[in-house]
Amino acid sequence: MCAAAAYRAGEKIYDDRYGETHDYTRRTGIEDSFILTPDNTPDWMKDRAELWNGVEAAEKRRDSQLSREVLLSLPHELNRQQRLNLVREFVEDNFISKGMIADVSIHQASNAGDERNLHAHILLTMRELTGEGFGKKERDWNDKAYLSGIREEWANHQNRTFERLGIEVTVDHRSLEDQGIDREPEPKLGDHATEAMRDGEPERADRVIQNYEEVKARNEQREHLKQQAEIINLALERAKKAQSDRHAEQIMSLAERQAKQFKNLQDGTVFEVKRFKAQGHRSLRKSVHDAKARTLAYRKELQPSFTQRIGEFLRMKGKEAQHHRNLKLRHFKHTEQKKLNTLRAELRKGLRTRKQTYKSKSRSLIQSQGKEREGQATDILKIHRKQIEFAKQLEKGREATKLKKQPERTPDPKLKTKPQQKDRPQTKEQQQLRKEKPSQDKKLSKNAKLEKAIRRQKARKKREREARERGDSGRERKR
Repeated sequence: MCAAAAYRAGEKIYDDRYGETHDYTRRTGIEDSFILTPDNTPDWMKDRAELWNGVEAAEKRRDSQLSREVLLSLPHELNRQQRLNLVREFVEDNFISKGMIADVSIHQASNAGDERNLHAHILLTMRELTGEGFGKKERDWNDKAYLSGIREEWANHQNRTFERLGIEVTVDHRSLEDQGIDREPEPKLGDHATEAMRDGEPERADRVIQNYEEVKARNEQREHLKQQAEIINLALERAKKAQSDRHAEQIMSLAERQAKQFKNLQDGTVFEVKRFKAQGHRSLRKSVHDAKARTLAYRKELQPSFTQRIGEFLRMKGKEAQHHRNLKLRHFKHTEQKKLNTLRAELRKGLRTRKQTYKSKSRSLIQSQGKEREGQATDILKIHRKQIEFAKQLEKGREATKLKKQPERTPDPKLKTKPQQKDRPQTKEQQQLRKEKPSQDKKLSKNAKLEKAIRRQKARKKREREARERGDSGRERKR
């Protein structure tokens, strides 16, 4: 436990249990280190060495749990003081208030890794405080429900800090499945795989890195399919609203062409990223091997000969000379590591540049495709409006034809015309029948009207003939 506390805080601690000194004072990258205690804590527990030696002395079993460690991933959007205040507030609200002692160490990101990897190590005691020592162990602090509550509180503390500072970022402690996000969680690489990737030798941790890359590729494929599906779904909705099959076919052909454009951009970006990663691994692997070879050669160069060792022994300066050689070797290693870190940073920058280029190209492609879809929709709307106007004009023409009056015919005075139906005298029975049975002339077809006209003509001729016969018989009687 003393070794872990010394390593995380970058201090020198003597372990009373094993009689060893753990010295990590030369360690870099430690931003802040402090101990937070409840109000009833004895003064000796505020010292890091005495605290963890006392924790080990309080445990009697060989397999006992000495402490609990909480690892916090700190938001890179905050500066150093804001991160410090956030960690202090969270630790005091969730651990110190329950009677725990917290040994907090805030670490900077590694030069060889991601510059956003800011994190804090929190070592917590397991026993309650009683007077000048530790009491019995609290088992409730290891409960899974308590751990889940701690995760939620950490997310709430971050969100409140972001809201107070006006930063538009939100943290959610739930899993992707609980959030309803269709994405696989990326597996943790670990120290060995991370170091292998930094050295450009992913084959050293082939199984872990391959699993990580497969999950990452599947997630990227999901995002690509979602973007293509959005284009197709939008086209389907517009095709349903289209007024004709020809317009729907135009919409679907445009959607297929746009989805193909998007897929070609995605495939090209994936190929470019893979090629850049392979080149980066090759160059990084060669640089690491060269740095190791130069370090080994310099180490051999610093090794003193037998005569030099005898001289140093006689002058009583052997330890001083060895210390001086170690400083030189450490400085040389630091220089070589700095060169490798510069190369790693360039590779990360190149990878980010390619991803940003893909994002900008995809945004511009989406905008151009949107304009193209809007133009197509505008053209279809214009055609639909023209069709509506043409239909209105046809309807107006039909109404004008119906309302147009036929020219009145002037009767020929030479022809004998019958009196109109309304002028003819009608009996009461005929009038009643006319009221009950309306005229059916309008319901008759053209052939029926023609037959009716022929029957009327025959009846008229018959009446004329009978009238002539009656007239001839009257004249004979007069004679």
